[in-house]
Amino acid sequence: KTAIMIHGTGVLDSVSVSTSYLGVEVDGSATIDDLTCSAIDFECVLVSGSAVLDGLDADVVASGVVSSGDLDATNIEIENAGTGITISGGSGDYSNINIVDANTAIHVRGVTTATVDDVSVSETNLALDAGDSDGFVLSNVSADISRAIRGEGLNTLTVKDSSFNGSRDGTSMVDVNSEGTFTMSNVALKNASTALDLRGSGTHILTSLD
Repeated sequence: KTAIMIHGTGVLDSVSVSTSYLGVEVDGSATIDDLTCSAIDFECVLVSGSAVLDGLDADVVASGVVSSGDLDATNIEIENAGTGITISGGSGDYSNINIVDANTAIHVRGVTTATVDDVSVSETNLALDAGDSDGFVLSNVSADISRAIRGEGLNTLTVKDSSFNGSRDGTSMVDVNSEGTFTMSNVALKNASTALDLRGSGTHILTSLD
């Protein structure tokens, strides 16, 4: 079922996992360098404890990275995925991420202090699904995508220093129903049928949009 389970403390370096239900599961603590996953039915990396991940190449996976714990991740390549990265609460810093051919690039739920920075997204249906989330920060995204952000019932969300290039397919590029504060700053929304559809009882703060 699971190729590698880490309950205590583990170190993985240059490990490849293929044709498995789940790649690496961490409910203890782990340092993972240069992990390769292919043909994974569920998660390539699943973290409920704490982990540092530097270097991931995941191809043909249901989910590239799923975390409800504390995860710092960098140098991430995910292709042919249902969901690239899922953050369900917890914390961590994610950077230098490339997601190609996914249904959803980043999926966020719950209260989190996680930040995701320096992201490239292409051939993907939705860049960010942040419904029912609180505290997430996304920055420095470059995405060729018509559906950039969906946030139904979110509390707080910040998106900044990013560019989304759509295809005028009749959908709203940003569709947010906020109960708290939704902030966008220094963001370009190009080739949108509808750039912004903002609803809810919360506050929407828009600064330096193009």
